[in-house]
Amino acid sequence: MGKAIVRHYIESVNNRDDKHRSRMVIIYPNGEQEIVGYEFTFGTANYAAYKNLQLALVHLNNHGVKRFELHTPLISFASELTGIGDSFLAKKFRKRAALYGIELAEVRVIIE
Repeated sequence: MGKAIVRHYIESVNNRDDKHRSRMVIIYPNGEQEIVGYEFTFGTANYAAYKNLQLALVHLNNHGVKRFELHTPLISFASELTGIGDSFLAKKFRKRAALYGIELAEVRVIIE
């Protein structure tokens, strides 16, 4: 199966840094789309993105997708996932992705 695209959208709900509406739009290789995500009332924007990316991994695995490309507006989140990888979130993400046998093929920062 081909590569899926996971587009990440996030917004602050109360103009502070403690509540975020984050969602992932998964575009499967066959063109099918699915929206997954939760609203968080704690943590940072990166944490909200990480939790929803974990949920996206489950959906990708259920559809048999083994490679995906992530588009996110969060430069800090993109750098955590693609950098040296010593951050807590990056380590946990890599462990979860390896469990499912899914590869993060590319990360793009998209400013809309």
